[in-house]
Amino acid sequence: MSFTIISQAGCRYCRMALVHLQITDRGAKVYDIDDRPWLKTLMGQAGLKSVPQIYSPQGDHIGGFDELVEWKGYSQAGARSSK
Repeated sequence: MSFTIISQAGCRYCRMALVHLQITDRGAKVYDIDDRPWLKTLMGQAGLKSVPQIYSPQGDHIGGFDELVEWKGYSQAGARSSK
């Protein structure tokens, strides 16, 4: 399983999120809202207005790039403290 990123062409934070996940994990599956217009509708129904929107391998909504970095910090700290 991998992370999922809802992205858009030209989005700097989308690219940063993908690079971050490629370095720290196994990468991510990327869905571009320009190629999949139904994603814009789905995001609107969920109250999401910006990209990237990032989901964990377990399907939990993380948020954008800043939330990913914060989530990864907590996730890794929790993994270290449980050893």
